[in-house]
Amino acid sequence: METGIIDSLIAPVVMISACGVLYMALSNRLVTIVTRIREFHSERFLLSDKVFTHDEKCSEADKIRFEGVFRQTEDMLSRARLVRNSLLFFISTVVCMLLASLMIGLSLLIPTFGQLSVVVFILGAVSMLLGTLLAGVEMSRSLQQVEYEHKRVEQITLLGS
Repeated sequence: METGIIDSLIAPVVMISACGVLYMALSNRLVTIVTRIREFHSERFLLSDKVFTHDEKCSEADKIRFEGVFRQTEDMLSRARLVRNSLLFFISTVVCMLLASLMIGLSLLIPTFGQLSVVVFILGAVSMLLGTLLAGVEMSRSLQQVEYEHKRVEQITLLGS
């Protein structure tokens, strides 16, 4: 019976490892997004002096860039929230898998824990699924943002021609 319990402990450990890999990748992504948001904020401060003080040096390109940076900052904040929520789901998954492992071990003493561990494992799997879906949504939105920025750069370039 103990070998069956030990075999049962492998599934939660694999899920914890998978969450660890996803968590590391997404936490790096969050750092990159936050860094980009800070760059946008710096650029907005510099451009706002020109745009709002009616500086003679303020070109139409500056106004277009200011508007684009404002929109992109909002988009980046939204993406950062998606990544943060995805990370929270992965942490929840790890907690559920640790609880499931503990309950599988305790089922040697109290058999009811065996059934409860299955429920907790399923909750963890659902949490991992939700985290993965949110990460996918964020990734699809990242390309939309690059496409938007590309259009803005083309617009500014045409003004300079």
